Amino acid sequence: MKDTISQYYGFNVIGLIKISSKVYKMKTEDKTYVLKVIQTKNIEKIYEYIQVLHLQCFIEIYLNKNNEIVTPYHEHYFYIMPYIDNS
Repeated sequence: MKDTISQYYGFNVIGLIKISSKVYKMKTEDKTYVLKVIQTKNIEKIYEYIQVLHLQCFIEIYLNKNNEIVTPYHEHYFYIMPYIDNS
């Protein structure tokens, strides 16, 4: 997974901490992110709709090198967003 992240996002991943079966806390040299594994690309349409409405209350999803919010990984997809510490 680290190679795919590096290839598509250019992040140098130091570690991935599994939070749940589909969510990882991802550490790089200077930032922390959340990586979410998903089954389908349905989130693309939802995210487009949120952007069209100019809603500011949602967390940004990073685009990969293809300017897409989801990245293929084996038989699934994933997306990356900033980590927000709620503690």
